[in-house]
Amino acid sequence: MGKKKRVFGYGTDEEQAMRVFFRSLPEDHQRRYAAVEALKLGFGGISYVAQVLGLSRGTIYQGLGELKQMVASDDPQRPSGPGRIRRPGAGRPKETERQAGLEEAAQQVLDAHSAGSPSDEKVKWTDLKPMSIGCEVSAARLCAVPQHGRRTVGGGGV
Repeated sequence: MGKKKRVFGYGTDEEQAMRVFFRSLPEDHQRRYAAVEALKLGFGGISYVAQVLGLSRGTIYQGLGELKQMVASDDPQRPSGPGRIRRPGAGRPKETERQAGLEEAAQQVLDAHSAGSPSDEKVKWTDLKPMSIGCEVSAARLCAVPQHGRRTVGGGGV
């Protein structure tokens, strides 16, 4: 038997090209690209594009809203702002913001397990792995989760 003939949408080669191009875009461009493809197809386009690209229909509706916002403004740019992909405040808050004293506790653990370079005061070493730092901080009776050791220390440059 041969390939199934599609009643709606694009051929398999075009769908593959869409997926490859889609993966090369930043998150906000992905939403708007999916929205443009859905608009081109008309009725049923949102569901079809969502299935082809592996998105939720809500994500495509969000892209449609962003497109409308860009068309309505005189100076179309990213709805999240210039140089940004997500709107300010998006994402999970840092653990150090959620738990008062976490950064200080991690610094105390690092001070006890660190050594510095005699020739360069900016260079420091520790004998602890990020997971161990989290365990040590947890032992200090804070609600730190061990896997947050790397993120807590990451900002400190150790």
